[in-house]
Amino acid sequence: MVKIMNSLYDKKYLQDEWHPVIYAWYFKDWVNFDMPFHRHDRVEIMYVIKGCCSVRIEGKELLLKKGELILIDADISHNLIFREDGCRMLNVEFGFENIKRDITTVKSLCQQYSSIKQLFESSKSYIVLKDSDEIFYCLKSLVYELNNSDDKGKFLIQSLMLQLLLKIARLYEKSNYLTANDDYVTKAKGFIYTAYDTPISVADIANHVAVHPVHLERVFKKITRETINQFLTRVRIEKAKMLLAKTDINIIEICDYVGIGSRQYFSYIFKKSEGITPIRYRKIMAAQN
Repeated sequence: MVKIMNSLYDKKYLQDEWHPVIYAWYFKDWVNFDMPFHRHDRVEIMYVIKGCCSVRIEGKELLLKKGELILIDADISHNLIFREDGCRMLNVEFGFENIKRDITTVKSLCQQYSSIKQLFESSKSYIVLKDSDEIFYCLKSLVYELNNSDDKGKFLIQSLMLQLLLKIARLYEKSNYLTANDDYVTKAKGFIYTAYDTPISVADIANHVAVHPVHLERVFKKITRETINQFLTRVRIEKAKMLLAKTDINIIEICDYVGIGSRQYFSYIFKKSEGITPIRYRKIMAAQN
């Protein structure tokens, strides 16, 4: 006998052979409509293809824009509000069935990928994510197969559904990482902007942020695409360029003003950054002015 479960977070998925099963799917254009509060006995994915809409859920009103999606667990009350400018949405409702099939199970996916295990253990009633197009293309492929498949297409539908869950899990993991570490990076940047004129080190910055230097280096590079020292040098060079262009302060003093004690080293990193020496940069700026 096939058992049906619909919440995304039932622990049974990690103990037996469970597969996602899709109950409903549709594209729809909504204009100037206030949907009553309702709940589904299945997990729902709502993806905004065009325009925007508001979702009221658990006392909050969330604005969903183009390229964003919300995953709502089963039996969670919510409603939608559509404005006059309209909104085009793609919806998929799914649950899970306990049946033997020649395809990867949820349990197996969780064992292979920490991101999907994290998703199935998160127990959040809803999750809002901003897509980078990967999920949309997966959803489109899934809906196409659902509309056009015969019995032979069931394997592909199952594969696409598992792929969709994995992509959502990875995006969720990435959003959690950025949320947790964004504050560290913001504080680090703020400290650099105020202390760039002193001989600060990565250890000094990490001490101010109250996090281990190695972790700060790692998250700073992942989020900003540059190292802390690269960012610090860039800030110092920009300040130096302003002083060279707008003041008559000699270059030795400018070195001190931007936290670089050595004129030789200052000239080296300035030329490496701008392609010309500080003296040449000042002459060019003076000629332009």
